[in-house]
Amino acid sequence: AEAAPAPAPAAAPAPAADRVVVSELSAGEIDDNESFKEYLKYRADSSHLFSEAWYEQTPVNVDVSERYVITVKDSEGKTVHNATVTIESSDGSWQGLSYADGRSLFMPLALSNEDEFEGTLTLTAEKDGALGTTEVERTIPAGGEWEVVLDGAPDPLESIKLDVLYLLDATGSMADEIESIKSTLTSVASRISDIDAAVDLRMGMVAYRDRGDAYVTQVYEFDSDIPAFADRVAGVQADEGGDTPESVNEALHASLDSVEWRQDDTVRLVIMVSDAGPHMDYQNDPGYDEAMATALRRGVKIHTIASSGLDEFGEYVFRQVAQHTMGKFVFIVYGENGDTPHSVGDQYTIQNLDDLVVNLVAAELDHLND
Repeated sequence: AEAAPAPAPAAAPAPAADRVVVSELSAGEIDDNESFKEYLKYRADSSHLFSEAWYEQTPVNVDVSERYVITVKDSEGKTVHNATVTIESSDGSWQGLSYADGRSLFMPLALSNEDEFEGTLTLTAEKDGALGTTEVERTIPAGGEWEVVLDGAPDPLESIKLDVLYLLDATGSMADEIESIKSTLTSVASRISDIDAAVDLRMGMVAYRDRGDAYVTQVYEFDSDIPAFADRVAGVQADEGGDTPESVNEALHASLDSVEWRQDDTVRLVIMVSDAGPHMDYQNDPGYDEAMATALRRGVKIHTIASSGLDEFGEYVFRQVAQHTMGKFVFIVYGENGDTPHSVGDQYTIQNLDDLVVNLVAAELDHLND
């Protein structure tokens, strides 16, 4: 990833209190983990998008149908954030981190070493010296829910650390969305602080375009000085792009590996905003499937936001990334009726996009305050 140039200083956006409407964009959201049967049906109905050979050779065929929702609790019955979760068999092991609600996902069919997880498995969770272990069995093909209880209570949080990274498509078709997001960064940050003044918030950004453009990825490191961060990203402009797909694969990897995420008891969120799916024809391009699996292991939740123009393949990828990391699929809606071309039914509510982003963050904080 290229280091971001230092743009000319720009005036910080006006405080939230001075704004009547912080964004003109409206959006809906769905949670494919909460409606998992409907999600699997959507995946089956989407197979027409792919020729058989191409479908089998690319990340779109990652099999999540056998899914286990793991919940970590302490000895007092409270869910535990950022616990190390390990699943072991006689032949292999898998490890991840629990999200703010104490949950993680184990999807053995999505793993390259799936055959190593047979028979009785040992599920272990650990945090701050508190340990829990239990034996579990796979219920093929249905999956299920597993719970592990620690033998004590982890140390209480001194503060809530929150890292929010915007992963932003900066190609020409994204002009309206980029300007909206840039203009409301401080507003969103202020509202998050209003929810919980003890939150230690940092924001970062990875802007991306495509191969052959002025840059592929441009990294803006995490910063706790939100007005200063807004100044730094003021120079991000929508330009170039050309064809429809963009370097989504490389951008997702940069969002995980090119910024310094905090590790200790940090809520880690990616807000990905784009109107195009990934190039699947580039040589030596790491797949988005690897990125979403890495995010799950590291406890990074990815909420994907579909802007206008995202096609069926892009929707499939965005929903796959969000489901795999326990995030939500968010989509910009248009017109008085909140119309969307996406395959999301009609059971969703419409919100101002800023309100929706704030609510996504607030849901994470609520889990830590329960």
